[in-house]
Amino acid sequence: MTAQLPFQQTGPLQVSPLPRELQTQGAVHKIRTRVGDDAWIVTGYNEVRQLLDDPRLGRAHPYPSAAARSNESALFGGPLGKYATEKADHVRMRSLLQPHFTPGLMHAFRPRVVALTTELLDELAHQDQPPALNAALALPLPILVICVLLGVPYEDRARFRS
Repeated sequence: MTAQLPFQQTGPLQVSPLPRELQTQGAVHKIRTRVGDDAWIVTGYNEVRQLLDDPRLGRAHPYPSAAARSNESALFGGPLGKYATEKADHVRMRSLLQPHFTPGLMHAFRPRVVALTTELLDELAHQDQPPALNAALALPLPILVICVLLGVPYEDRARFRS
């Protein structure tokens, strides 16, 4: 039987047992994406490391119209970028961003991230009903951090998020 994405969960914060079950049967499995395309899931650590280091793999595809789609989104459902320039684009972006994400700078930024997290948690504590953790913390926190890193003015954050 071919597994179908998304994997069923017993609750919103529960991890699906299917990936672990597949892992016991081997490291590589054929699956179907949300829209029914054939794809592969790799559950073995060593195999994933090999794939991440393999220069033949990336986010682009030489024939985008033939690539598997993960969802119906025109922007994010299929391959991203241009296959012919993907490696050069990655090197260029990495060289531009790397100086701004050194371990020292990230360590110095930690108190600001803690403060942003605390603000969001304080807002959660004052809500009348049990909040959706994803909508109240997991989604806005990375966006707020990116806004601070990019210098997005506070009043523009909602617009930036959308």
